Amino acid sequence: ILRRHGALISGSTALHFLMPSDTWIPNDLDIYVSDTNFPGLLRDLMDPSGLQLVYASDSSGSGTMSPLPPAAIAKGLRDVRTLYTPSGRRVDVIRSPSTSPITPLRFFWSTTVINFMTPDAYVCGFPHATLSRLGVLK
Repeated sequence: ILRRHGALISGSTALHFLMPSDTWIPNDLDIYVSDTNFPGLLRDLMDPSGLQLVYASDSSGSGTMSPLPPAAIAKGLRDVRTLYTPSGRRVDVIRSPSTSPITPLRFFWSTTVINFMTPDAYVCGFPHATLSRLGVLK
């Protein structure tokens, strides 16, 4: 699904992948996707024959948009949809305002989370600092 839609995984899950021995566990999965690929990715994630993700309140079947974070944090985000797995795990699908899913990462709150995974690669924005467990807060 990530390859088909040119999406990537970032945030705490990507950081935990880099540092699996840490004792904390990510509380969600953040999937970043380009503006144009957002509708198709959502459709595939919610396909009943596939992952079967659902919106938090799916009584109408139309889903709802998750509220964007405060403006200082939401720079570089066009839309965020929160979905849940059948077991209750949270998946945030973040829509970039551009044709690149990487655009929102440059607005992250800390250098420690400027990392991402694609189906073929892992990218760490600040490898020396991150692997030394150091970072800069914005």
